[in-house]
Amino acid sequence: MAGSLRWDEGMVVLVSEPREHRLFGRKRQANAPSGEKRTNRHVVKLTDEQEVQIGARAAVRDVTIPRLLVEAAMNEHVVISSEWKAAAADLMDLRSKLGYTANNINQLAKFANSEGRFPAEAEAALEEYKALLPQIQAAVARVAAL
Repeated sequence: MAGSLRWDEGMVVLVSEPREHRLFGRKRQANAPSGEKRTNRHVVKLTDEQEVQIGARAAVRDVTIPRLLVEAAMNEHVVISSEWKAAAADLMDLRSKLGYTANNINQLAKFANSEGRFPAEAEAALEEYKALLPQIQAAVARVAAL
């Protein structure tokens, strides 16, 4: 076991060596590469609740809060809630358009069955449906990329 013994109020206490290797690496970020300096600074203000939540996440990962924030921001797989909201809004809009188009096609089919002839508006409804397909595919691709 690494460490040294120290006296503390009549008790012997084992104190860890300052350079003891950590199981999962450093708590702080590694120093900047030679010749580079970290000169940019950002101030982030948090509510008490945010401070507790971020502090707990940092503690679980055994890193400092600044390191947690930098690594989260630099992670390409992190999705910001505004990106999800925009994607969800696009999908909801497409869902509505698809619903209207499907309703129109259903009404046209009902007319064709009852009258025995295909209405002229059917071609426009089909084109409307065809125009929605690439939009739906693009929206699904955006969500899949998040």
